[in-house]
Amino acid sequence: MARKVIYFTRTGTCKRIAQQIAGRLSLEIVEIKDNHNWNGFIGYWTAGFYASTQKEVEISINGEMSNTDEFILVTPVWAGSIAPAVKAFLRKYPRNQVILVVSSNGSRISDRADFISVYDIPKSEKNEDAVLSDLVNQIKNRNQA
Repeated sequence: MARKVIYFTRTGTCKRIAQQIAGRLSLEIVEIKDNHNWNGFIGYWTAGFYASTQKEVEISINGEMSNTDEFILVTPVWAGSIAPAVKAFLRKYPRNQVILVVSSNGSRISDRADFISVYDIPKSEKNEDAVLSDLVNQIKNRNQA
């Protein structure tokens, strides 16, 4: 099965998580970009506004997506929701091809339907390594089945 690790990041946390997953599974990593500057205090508040009001963004995907059966998609939580750029990705690729990895300060998303699985990494729980180990083991077990 052909897999790729896809990520969107504002602060670099999701990129670091995606790199760890890709390294442990020897997978290609691909970044989602949008046309917004989310940096700093204003970027933080704008990000929350976009997420909470369901504003759409245009994205670019910096990598080849054809011939991929499954995506490990790493996203931050903004205002209780996945980032708008990730929502745009999910309009192009079906959820039933996505293992979702969610990074947050402490919250979890409620919209979990139709994903292969969802892995939460709330910073407040300090469980990142355990969650990533579980994810990697689950994927390796699926490969052997």
